[in-house]
Amino acid sequence: MIIFRKIYGRIVNFSEKREFLAASLFFFLLVIVFFFPVIFGGKTLTTSIFGGGVMPEGPYKYDGTHPVMFPVRDPGAFNWQDEPLSEYVGNIIKNEHHLPLWNPNMGIGYPILAGFHLGVIFPLNWVPFIFSSELAWDIAFLIKFFLAGFLTYLFARKIHLEKKPSLLAGVVFMFSGYAMTFFNMPHFNIEVLIPLLLLAYELLLEKQTALRLLFCVLATALIILPGMPEATAFALMFGGLWFIFSLFFIHGKEIFRKGRVLLLFFAINVLAFTLTAIQILPFLELLKNSLNSHSDQLIGSSSIPFGTIASVFYPYLFNPLYGWVACFYYLGIATVILFFLALFSIRGYEKKEKKIIVFFSLFAFLMLAKVFGFTFINWIGSLPVLNSLIFPKYAAPAIIFSIAMVSAFGYSLLIQKRISFFNTKMLLIFTSTALLTLFSSHRYMSTIITRISESDPFAKSLFKHFIGLFNFDLPVKFIETVSSSLTLPYLAFVIFSGIFIFLAFWITALNTNRKTFPVIAILLFVIAEFYVYILPLERADRYDTFKKPPYIGYLQRDNTLFRIYGQMPSEQNAMLFPNTSSVFGIQDIRILMALVDRRYFMFLKNVLGVKDAEISTIRFTGNSQIPFDNKFFDLLNVKYFLSPPGTSDYTIVNQIANEGKLVFGNAEFFKPGSAELNKKQLQGFILHAPSKIEFPLKIDRNNLSFKYGIADTGIKNSDGVQFSVNIISGDATKQLLSDFINPQDKKYHKWQKADLDLTPYAGKDIIISLQANPGINNAFDQFFFGNFQASKENVVYDKEMTIIENKDVLPRAFVVRRAEKLFNPDEIFSRLKSPAFDIRNQIIIEKDLPENQLTGNNAPETDNSTAIITSYKDQEIIIETKMENDGFLVLTDQYYPGWEASIDGKEVEIYPTDYTFRSVYLKKGSHSVRFVYDPASYKIGKIISILTLLVLFGILWFEKRINIALK
Repeated sequence: MIIFRKIYGRIVNFSEKREFLAASLFFFLLVIVFFFPVIFGGKTLTTSIFGGGVMPEGPYKYDGTHPVMFPVRDPGAFNWQDEPLSEYVGNIIKNEHHLPLWNPNMGIGYPILAGFHLGVIFPLNWVPFIFSSELAWDIAFLIKFFLAGFLTYLFARKIHLEKKPSLLAGVVFMFSGYAMTFFNMPHFNIEVLIPLLLLAYELLLEKQTALRLLFCVLATALIILPGMPEATAFALMFGGLWFIFSLFFIHGKEIFRKGRVLLLFFAINVLAFTLTAIQILPFLELLKNSLNSHSDQLIGSSSIPFGTIASVFYPYLFNPLYGWVACFYYLGIATVILFFLALFSIRGYEKKEKKIIVFFSLFAFLMLAKVFGFTFINWIGSLPVLNSLIFPKYAAPAIIFSIAMVSAFGYSLLIQKRISFFNTKMLLIFTSTALLTLFSSHRYMSTIITRISESDPFAKSLFKHFIGLFNFDLPVKFIETVSSSLTLPYLAFVIFSGIFIFLAFWITALNTNRKTFPVIAILLFVIAEFYVYILPLERADRYDTFKKPPYIGYLQRDNTLFRIYGQMPSEQNAMLFPNTSSVFGIQDIRILMALVDRRYFMFLKNVLGVKDAEISTIRFTGNSQIPFDNKFFDLLNVKYFLSPPGTSDYTIVNQIANEGKLVFGNAEFFKPGSAELNKKQLQGFILHAPSKIEFPLKIDRNNLSFKYGIADTGIKNSDGVQFSVNIISGDATKQLLSDFINPQDKKYHKWQKADLDLTPYAGKDIIISLQANPGINNAFDQFFFGNFQASKENVVYDKEMTIIENKDVLPRAFVVRRAEKLFNPDEIFSRLKSPAFDIRNQIIIEKDLPENQLTGNNAPETDNSTAIITSYKDQEIIIETKMENDGFLVLTDQYYPGWEASIDGKEVEIYPTDYTFRSVYLKKGSHSVRFVYDPASYKIGKIISILTLLVLFGILWFEKRINIALK
C-alpha cells in the first residue's frame, strides 16, 4: 500500500510540474491499453478482410481471424474507397511527385482531387499515403484516438476545469460509441478536431494576437481539408456557436466593447476557406456536374426512433452494426450519471461554470431532440443547407463532446465535495435510467425477438461470440440450436448488468466522497466501462491487403489500353471490387464514390442498362447482371470480363433473371443467390423445392453447362430433391435431365455438373424448364443451380478467377466519319440504343458544327484513317492520327471540365460525344492530338491558396505591429 502511495505521489508531482506532457502520456497509455492487440499482437483496426477486394472474399490467400462482427458501422466504405484510393494517391505522390488530379482507373476517368473524399491535402492522411500499409492505417487511427482525448483535455483546462475532470472529458470523447463506430471513416478526421477549433477560439477570445489569429485559421482549415462537407458543416456551426456564446457570456464586457472580434471571426473563416481553395474549387466544380447521395433528397429531417434511447447505456442492445434498429451511440452509465449530477446540482457552481454547463447541456438536449425527430425542433432540417445534412450521424460528435464536458463538471463536484442531497439525486437518475431502459426494451422487444426467432445468423454469431469469450463450449453449442429462446434471458442480462454498473458506480462515488477511495476511482470506473465495451470486439490479423493474385499479373501483362468489368450476383463478393483496380493500374468501368459524374451515370443507366437500384445509391459495382454481349461494353473499351471460377456466361444468367417465369412455387423460392457446398462456391439461383421456372432461349450454342445441388445449409437435413430439365420447342417437350439429389449419397456432397446437348435445337427459339420437387419434407431443400460456363474460346484465364476476353472490343481511340447533332439527353439515349445506330462508325455530339464538318449525308463510304495512342498518362494523352478524310477522333474517356485538347499544338474544342465521351474534329492529313487535364478550378484555387499563405506569412512577419493594432 505504501509503495502504491509513493508511486501515486510521484505521478502527481510529475503532473504538477509537466502537466501537458503528463496528460499526453496518460492518453498515450490509454491508447496502448485499449488497443494492445493492435499495437503488440499483430491485429489491425482495418476492415479489409470484409470482402470485395482483390478477391471476392477480400485479400488474396488471407487465412487469419475472421471477426464475428466488425466493431465499425461501415466496414465496406474503408475497404472499397479509402484504402485502395489512398494507395493510388500515395503511389502518384511517391513515384510521380505531384498531387493526383485525375484517376483514369475509375469509371472512364475521375477527378480524384475534386472528389474531396480522400482529403489529399489533409496532413494525417499522408501517413498511409507515404507508408502504404495496414500498419500505417493503424497508426493513423490510433493517432486520431489520441488527438480526440488530448485536445479535449486541453480545451477543458482552458475553460478552467480541474485536471482529473479534464482527463475524464477526454476519455468520454475518445472512446464513445461514435468514435468506436466511425473511427475508420474520413469524417472522423474532422470530428476529432472539434476541441481544437474550440480551443483556438477560446485562446483568441482570451487575447487577440497575430499568432492566435493564425492558430484559428489553421484549426479551421484542418476542419475543412479532410473532405467531408457534412462533418465540416457541423463542426464549424458548433465552433461558431461556442465563439458567439463565449464572446458575449464568458469573456464579458471588456471584449464586447471590441467589436473587431466579430470581424476577426469572419476574417478567420474567409482566410481558412481561401487557404483551402486549392481543394474546394475543384470540389465545387465536381459538385456542379455530379450525382451524389443527397441528390433530389431532403434528408435533414431524418431521425432515429426515441425508443432506442437506452442504447446510450447499453452497447449492442439493438445491434446497430447489423441494422436491427437505428439508435444513438454508447456513452456508458457512469458518463450519463455524471452528466445529470452536474445538471441537478447546477446551483452549486460558480457563475461562469453555470453558463458553460447551460451552453453544452442545452446544445446536447436540443440536438438530441433533433436527432430523435421531436417536432418542436425537427423543422430545422427543412431549412436550406440543413436539409442536406444527416443530423443523426454528423451531429453526434458535437453532442457527445457536449455531454463529455458536462460530465466532467459533474466529476468536479465529487472532487470538490460540493454536492448536496447526493442520494436523492442518484435515486432520481436511477429511476430515469430504469424507466428509459424498460421503455426501450418494451418498444423493441418484438423486433429483437423476431430477428432471433428467424435464426438471424448475426444474432447467433453475436451470442456465440460473447459466450465464447469465456471458453464455455457447452453454452456455445447450446446457442447454436436454441438461440431464439435466449432472447428474454439476453435482455434480462443486459438490463441487470446495467443495474449492477449503476449501483457499483454509486457505491464508488459514495465512498470517494467519504475518502474510502481516492477520487481517481471515478475516472478509473469510467475508463473501465468503456474498456469492457471495446474489449470483446475481435480484430482481424494485419495482412497485405493488396497482395497480388496471379490473375492480376495476367491482366498487367497485356500492354494494350483496355478496361475491365467484373460481375457477380452478390455486391460484397464483387470481382476485383471497384476502385481496387486503381492500386494495380488496371482501368475498371465500375466506380464507387460519394460524388460521381452525372453524364457517366446517366449513360450507365439509360444506355448500358445498369439498374436504378445501383444508380440511386451512387454506385456501379457490377450487380446489375448485364449480358457480356452488350454492344456498349465494346464502346466502353471493356476487353476483359471477370467472374467467379467456372462461372462466366452472364448472358444466360441475365436471361434467367429478367425473363424467367415462376410457373409454380413461392416467389421467394426463386431468386439470384450464392451458396457453398463442400467449400466450393456456386453463383446463380436458388430454386427451393417445390418450384418450377421457365425461360426462353435463342440457341446459338451446342451445349448448356451449369452446376446444381443442395447447399451446405440444407444438405445435412434434407431428405432429397428431384431435379429435372425439359426443353419445350413448339408443342414438343423433351426431358434432357432428371436427377434425384440424395443427401445420403456422398456423390451429392459436391456440386453436380449438367452438360445439356442443344445441337438439335440450333437456331431455334426454345423454352427451358427447370423444376425442383421435394421429398417428404421440403424444409431443408435449399437447391441451387448456376455457374454457367461460357464458350471456351473466349475464356483466356480460368484459375482463381475466370477472365473472358471480349473479341469485339473497340479501341480507346478511333476515327468516325458520321456525326449527328442532338441536345436532349432522352433523344441521345434513344438514338444510341437504336438498332440502326452504328456505334463503330457514328457519334452523337451536342454542339453546333461548322459547315465543313461531316454529317451522315456527306461522309465517305470507306476510310482507312488510323489513331494510335503513343502516350497515356493520368493527366495527359497523346494520339497520332493519319486521316484519309476529314473526321472525328473519338476518345472514350470521360467528358469533363478541365480537359483541354490541341491539334499540332493548336488548341481546339472538345465535343461531348455519345453523351459521356470526348471527340475532336480533324482534317485530312497526319496530326498529333494532345489531351491534357489542366482545370481552371485547380489553377485558380492554387493561386488563391498561395496568396492566402503569403498573407498568413505576412501576419507572422508583422506580428508585433499587428499585436499593437489588435490591442
